Amino acid sequence: MDCLVREPEGSARLAAAVRAYFPGEADAVLARCRAVPGDICEPGLGGYDGPARTVLHCAAITDHVGYARDFDRVNVQGTAAVIAWCRARGAQLLHVSTI
Repeated sequence: MDCLVREPEGSARLAAAVRAYFPGEADAVLARCRAVPGDICEPGLGGYDGPARTVLHCAAITDHVGYARDFDRVNVQGTAAVIAWCRARGAQLLHVSTI
């Protein structure tokens, strides 16, 4: 499974999150994940062009305070970019929302 992460710290953040949420299974989960550089706010997801049958999209700013432009860039425009990327490849999209 490819996991799109913003570099340079993205790989470490992914590993830390997996270890926090799945402490007893982290090594097995991480063995099935491959951190790949990309960004939903960049054209073409930051250049990611890997194969995808299914995309699980859960990238978002979930802070309670912040600038509207940042929320819009990531949560609205970023999600629109993921939708367009999936449509162009015929990939199924699973979207996880915090609402």
